[in-house]
Amino acid sequence: MFFINPGVTEVFVNNIKNVIFPETLKDAVSALKKKKSFFMSSSTFSFKSVPEGTENIVLAKKLPLRYVKKDPKNLLIGALTTFDDLENNPLCRSLFSGILSFSASRCSSQLIRNMATVGGNIAHPNAFNLLPVVLTALGASVKVALRTGSKTVPVRDFYSSKFKCGTEAIITEIQAPLSLAKDDFYFEKVSKIRSSWDSYITVAFRSRLRNGRLEDLKLAFGAITAFPYVNEALEKELLGAELTPALIKSVSAKYGEAVLAFHPASRINAYRAELAANLTAFYLKGLTEKV
Repeated sequence: MFFINPGVTEVFVNNIKNVIFPETLKDAVSALKKKKSFFMSSSTFSFKSVPEGTENIVLAKKLPLRYVKKDPKNLLIGALTTFDDLENNPLCRSLFSGILSFSASRCSSQLIRNMATVGGNIAHPNAFNLLPVVLTALGASVKVALRTGSKTVPVRDFYSSKFKCGTEAIITEIQAPLSLAKDDFYFEKVSKIRSSWDSYITVAFRSRLRNGRLEDLKLAFGAITAFPYVNEALEKELLGAELTPALIKSVSAKYGEAVLAFHPASRINAYRAELAANLTAFYLKGLTEKV
């Protein structure tokens, strides 16, 4: 029997027969192949999602998945890397305009940043999770270990790939392409207090200008749905176009309208829609000053 987080959340798992601590990814996948097995990173949140009838808990604690490094093509981040690791890592501070370090510093309290992992933040869809939004802007990919091998998919496709994290798939690594490392990046999280996990809105923007026009662009929004919100149609309106005040005003207003449409009767969402429009306009106007 497990008793987790007394006084806040009580989770009783009465069927657990084995708790396994694999030291290699191969052993972890082998353990996951056993019937009624569930993989987790030891967080209290994960216990909430343990399927009923689970008999084997496979814990990630000893796996060699806590690292930040780079190869010739990508910045590589292990799934057990914490938000505190991201915040203080020299590569995260220097590459991609430091957006990984800065966004990690805005993730709740120091206590949470010490515990929360990259893999966990991605595996469990939540409107307030920061990394899916940031990684979408970075054009990053997620590498997962499956019972039948491994697979790497873009973050934008990860949630539509129907991976069953914990029972059939293990997130092992994030890969952020270094070809985008010198692009312009912007991150903002608007919340009641800095140490909040939740927020009114989270944005992560990336762009590349050439001859005064947008050559590449990705605008990702969080705290709207469980998955990052991206509007490719509005991005196409901006790509290749001159960033005139009229265009910026028009596209920013459309972003606000699109966000409002998710929950049109909500006063909080009305404020969120206003923030989406204002932050978009602020970023695009800032780009015109760099021309």
